[in-house]
Amino acid sequence: MKNILEKSYLYTAVGLVFLLPIAFSPLSPNPWIPTKLLILVIGVGLMIILKALVTITDGKLTWSIGKFDFPVLLFGFVYLIGAYFKSPSKMEAFLIPGTATAAIGGSLLYFLINQLDKKGKKITTLSLFVSGIVFSLILLIALTGVFASAKGLPTYLQSKYFTPAGGYLPSAIFLFSVLPIGVMLFITEKNIAKKILLGTSSVVVAFAFMASIYRLMPGQQTQLRLPSTKTSWTIAVDSLKESPLMGVGPGNYLTAFNRYRPISFNNTDNWTIKFNTASSYFLTTIAETGMLGVAATILLLFVAIKFVRESISKKHEHLADKEMFGRLISALILLILMLVLPSTELLAVLLFFYLALVTTTSSTGFSLTTHSEVHLMGAAGKSISSRAPAIVLSLPVFIGVGLIFFRSFGLISAEYSFKKSLDFIANNQGVEAYSQLQKTIGQNPYDDRYHARYSQVNLAIANSMAATASQNNGQLSEEDRQRITQLIQQAIREARNTVIINPTRAGNWELLARTYQTIIPLAKGADTFASQSFAQAIALDPYNPNLRLARGGIHYAAGDYANAQQLFELAVRTKPDFANARYNLAFAYKQQNKLTEARTQLTQVMSLVDKNSNDYEVARKALEEIEAQIASKPVAETPPEESQNLVPPAESQEQILVPPVDLNETDAPPEPVVEENQGDASPSITPVLSPTINP
Repeated sequence: MKNILEKSYLYTAVGLVFLLPIAFSPLSPNPWIPTKLLILVIGVGLMIILKALVTITDGKLTWSIGKFDFPVLLFGFVYLIGAYFKSPSKMEAFLIPGTATAAIGGSLLYFLINQLDKKGKKITTLSLFVSGIVFSLILLIALTGVFASAKGLPTYLQSKYFTPAGGYLPSAIFLFSVLPIGVMLFITEKNIAKKILLGTSSVVVAFAFMASIYRLMPGQQTQLRLPSTKTSWTIAVDSLKESPLMGVGPGNYLTAFNRYRPISFNNTDNWTIKFNTASSYFLTTIAETGMLGVAATILLLFVAIKFVRESISKKHEHLADKEMFGRLISALILLILMLVLPSTELLAVLLFFYLALVTTTSSTGFSLTTHSEVHLMGAAGKSISSRAPAIVLSLPVFIGVGLIFFRSFGLISAEYSFKKSLDFIANNQGVEAYSQLQKTIGQNPYDDRYHARYSQVNLAIANSMAATASQNNGQLSEEDRQRITQLIQQAIREARNTVIINPTRAGNWELLARTYQTIIPLAKGADTFASQSFAQAIALDPYNPNLRLARGGIHYAAGDYANAQQLFELAVRTKPDFANARYNLAFAYKQQNKLTEARTQLTQVMSLVDKNSNDYEVARKALEEIEAQIASKPVAETPPEESQNLVPPAESQEQILVPPVDLNETDAPPEPVVEENQGDASPSITPVLSPTINP
């Protein structure tokens, strides 16, 4: 029995290591992360159960201790307490992006792999390399366009840029780290046929690695885009100032990015991109886990450096055993790359796996069997052993793993339900999407993504019904009116729920603001609530000019041109080369008869847009009208031209419903978590006469 359990333990480890890099599925809108995390949870959970069963069968707990045990244990512990006590959204910590699940699961995998003997580690190493070969073949086949021409495949798989890792950067890092293992297996193999196979496989992996690097080069559609080290460092430091001990929480880097990125980031070509990771895994760890994460990382590096130095100075087995040396090189490659480049959940788990492969271990154990002597009818005493202590010790393990399995399958079930709702939306099946989203939220009410989408569906149906009413002079039957009112209230409620789940996320406040903004023609007071929500979004994302532009647009539509002007000015201060902000500011000046200021802004706009674009013609005509007004000349009315980037502030919208829906206190935005600081931006509007910039 013990032999069967130990073999099952090894096979589970082999299957986990093989599947983790190449796993993807249509279980979620994100084909990669939930699938890989589910495999990690199942694999680690099964290995824990099997280890407990071996302990019960043997009546003894045997445990192997490695060199990296303490830093790895600390690393997993930091992410566990950070996820529970600091992360605003537990779904981001444990599901998508699942940073905490990867760190905790990877830490457990390290200890579980350490329980394998030398042969077991060799087999799991080979399993990882085989996975790298399959990974490479999938990546290369996708590049040829074979998947794109195949019918019936999911949309994401039909892309020629598809990779099993979800991107070319993690693919390149993974393949580069696996390559030394393949090379050393090739060098040490004596059988000619196997040697040729291993050599060919290593070439395939190397070719896939080079293809990944090529796809990351500038000029490629998938070129590498990262925040600068300076930006990432600023975010990390400011996160520590706000929460020194535990940072902003695992999986919550996007919040830190929004709130703490420097204003200089707006001068880069990536200013519209919201990064959910820093320029390196180390800087992401600082922001998300604070000084505890820094301590765990530094300790891990210290132990790793000490281990390598000892291996070299004492000519350890890692240098004598070529296969072991290959694993050591792979571990060092991954560790170094994670210090200077961003990482994914897959790579974080693989780092712990590599550490388990290279560490030296010593075995210890203690008996969990009790012995008692029984005397029957005057006969000599008979010794009876009991494994009750082993069973008692293992029972909480079985219960804990069972609960984690139950919860994990529940989360994945909700993800699959959410995926189906998005498919219904894509096929314009609104009623089915509505029902499916209700089911999704019932399965998991703690994910703000579900509430956000449900809010949008309610809003779309309400607007559709209201559009029908507008064709009938705003007149509706009482039943339809009640239905629209209900849909509006549900849209607001679900948008508010996203804020309640994660009140520190600027995007959730923006969603709520735009929900109010959309129903302005339908509901009285929606413009005020929209402005309040945008104010909180700005407080949490102070250097985002688009938020101030949107809030200014609400004031402009309400005829409050002075406040609109102030907000447009702030948008320009945060990004002086933002052509559309200056274009809107010119309109606000114009409405207040500040024609000279309007002319200045339009002149700046023309210096920022391409002279051969339609935007330039739109700005030129607007400038001609202003100059004619300054000269008191009559202006010939010409229909406005369509422009892709220069969008003027919206005029006041007519009320579609008569009378409009009344919003009450329960429809108001939640209490703000951060007060807006109007002084965040630079103190004055800086004229820009730079060369053409894409606005």
